[in-house]
Order: sequence, then structure tokens, then C-alpha cells
Amino acid sequence: MEAKIPFGPDEFAKFSEKMKSEDFLEVPSAIRHYEIISRGLLPPERHILAMAKEEIKAPQTIFSCYKNGHYVFVLTTFMKAVGRPRRMAAGWVFIKRRDRVPYFVHPLYRTPNFLEKIFKCAKVNKERIALPHICPHCRRRMEIVKGSGEGSRFWRCVAKNCDLAQNPKKFSDLRPWESFDKGLSVESLEFVKIERGWREEYRKIIWFYEMFLAEEGLTYTPAREKRERWKETK
Repeated sequence: MEAKIPFGPDEFAKFSEKMKSEDFLEVPSAIRHYEIISRGLLPPERHILAMAKEEIKAPQTIFSCYKNGHYVFVLTTFMKAVGRPRRMAAGWVFIKRRDRVPYFVHPLYRTPNFLEKIFKCAKVNKERIALPHICPHCRRRMEIVKGSGEGSRFWRCVAKNCDLAQNPKKFSDLRPWESFDKGLSVESLEFVKIERGWREEYRKIIWFYEMFLAEEGLTYTPAREKRERWKETK
């Protein structure tokens, strides 16, 4: 795991100003991040205990931005009341639509460029929801849905009474979907391409590692499958 590099109040104050310049507002401290994500999700018990201990001391600073029926939430790990980030936590950026969380950014560990990276992730996802993704046929808002690739997302009309959404082949000039990157600025698109490039290189390394283990008669188990998962209570 990457080293967790702490940052102080001065660096965080500059980060906060940049977030506010991108229309992000600080979420009141009374709202906790496990309430924000979804009332239907219950984190692993060890996470609840860790969060409770930190929250007693001071809540972490959370930013949010609302556009076109979606929120982007940014969990920074920084506790203003004590002037430092949490000791054991990763930063998170996710999109929330009603009680659904259709998209999470990969957890952001506190490397030396943590604040810059979490700001760019926040900006990218703000730009994604800033554009009103409207179905060209029924004029309803499109929803974020999973793609066929690992971690991929795109915008799609999911209305049950939309003829285009249910029978897209009937239309030659209309599509009930849009790229998840539609509306991104040149700067944000470049950032996204670099991040995807890093993940693609990582997958190649894992593929070679899997081949090596197979020759030894062993099986590779991804961390996401071993990790203790959140439980759905709804």
C-alpha cells in the first residue's frame, strides 16, 4: 500500500479555496459520511468502530456539489478541529443520485500529491454531472449505469416506457446512451486518460502474476474479493 503522507492546515486551506472555486460547498459536520453514502449500506464492523473513534474526536471535512439531480461528494480525511488528517483512511470521491451511488472513484491514498489528485477527481466528476444528459427521444434524464468493462460507466436512458431505450435498433439516428466522459474539459479528459493508462498497466502486471502463480499451481485472488464488503440492508 502507498505511504500515507500527512498534510497540515495551511495546505488544506488552499485546497478548500480551490474546491469552492469549482462550486463545491463544505457539508455540515453533523452529517457523517456513512449517512451520506446511502442509508441502505452498512460498512464492515471494523470500519464502523474506526469511524466512531475518529468521529468522537472530530468529523472529517466533506465537500459536495449538486448539478442536474446528482451530487458529487468528496471525503477528504482531514479533521479541521484537530488540524490533521485521519491516521487510517483513504480519500473518496463518488456520485450520488437519490439513494443510489452509481459511481465510486478508486480509493485515494495519501501520497505526496493527494490533495491535488482528489481535487482533480472532484472536478472531473463535477463536469460529468454539470452537463444535463437527456434522452433524445423521451427527454428524461439519463442514469449512470455499469458498462461491460471492469469499473466502466456510461449514461443511459432507463425509462421503461421510452421506445428508444427499450428498442434502440428501431432508430437509425438516435442513441439512448452517452459516453461517461461527455462534457469533460480538455484538461480533465487528459487526467482521466492518464489514470486509465496507469490502471491498464497495473492489470497487465496482474495478468503476468496470475500466469506465474498458475505455473506454480496457485490461484490469484484479487484484493477486492478478499476485502470485507459493505452490506446492503434494503
